[in-house]
This record gives sequence, structure tokens and C-alpha cells, in this order.
Amino acid sequence: MTDTAISSAPTIRVAGRSCGDCAMCCKIPIIPELDKPYNTWCTHCSNHTNCSIYDTRPQRCRDFFCHFMTSTLSEEWRPSKCRLIVTAHPDRVLVMVDPARPDAWRKEPYFSNITHWSTQTSVYVMLGAVTYAVFPDHVDALGEVTDDHHIMVLEEPGPHGPRKRAVRILKSEAPAHLPRPTT
Repeated sequence: MTDTAISSAPTIRVAGRSCGDCAMCCKIPIIPELDKPYNTWCTHCSNHTNCSIYDTRPQRCRDFFCHFMTSTLSEEWRPSKCRLIVTAHPDRVLVMVDPARPDAWRKEPYFSNITHWSTQTSVYVMLGAVTYAVFPDHVDALGEVTDDHHIMVLEEPGPHGPRKRAVRILKSEAPAHLPRPTT
């Protein structure tokens, strides 16, 4: 059974959990310290399971644990199986998708859980720079979201009450009355 609760608790590994042969964090995310772009294998992950610079890897790599490693998500959420890396933050959940399986996040049981998480916090699915905002009743495709952008969530009237909608805006064009985005 999958634990559908999301928590942004401190990144402490669950006792007994290990990465095993999973190295998706060496493929999907960007690692600036190693000049590693999105969605390419790190050059130091030679066989896609082991890091050849493990003892001297950057601090970003040392500090990173996916949500599978820090929660009670079931084995089906192991990134090497589901092809998704889930990270929980205080204000959002990010789901990074392996480009070799771009539809993985829309398959079950993943999509139902991702949608459920959106009832608790903001949920964004990233396929490289292409980002989707997930809501309980719909998904907004935002296109490429870069460091120059901010995602703004708006409430609009709908036939059954207010409906949230996400839009991508340039940080430089964010309304003055809003707090300036930091990410």
C-alpha cells in the first residue's frame, strides 16, 4: 500500500532503506557543480548504478535524498522502478520525470497519489524544463519554466465555485504587490 501523505520533514533516511541499484538522481536532476544538465547520466555514474567519485562527490549530492528514501512511500515509488523522483519541500512537492518515460507520472498508482498530494500542497511535475501544475481536478501545462520565471497560482470563478489555475510569468513582470519570488 502506498502512503499518500506528503511531509516536508527533515531529510532523514528511513531505517533500512537504501538506494540499492537506483541512481535516477544521477540522471534526472541538474547538478551544476558537475556541469551535469537535466536528463543525462552523470559522467561519474559509469554503470548507471554506482558513483565513481562517491567519497568526493559535491555537497549537493551528499545532501540529496528523494522522498522515497525519507518517507514510507512503498517500493513501487523507488525511482528506478517508477521513473520519477519525488522531493518534498515546505511549500511544494516536485515530481521530476525520467525523459525515457515521459508519461510515467500519468500512470497509476502515481497519478492518483500526485493528485491527492495537490489537496495538501502545491505540486509541480517537471519533465526537464517543461513544468505542469497539478490540482485535484485538473493539470495546467506551463511550458518551459526557467530561473527567469515564477509560477503564480490564481483563483478564478467557476461554475462550481472558485477554481485554481497556474500561470508562468517572468519574474520581472510579477505584480508589484506580490512578494518578490526567491526561486
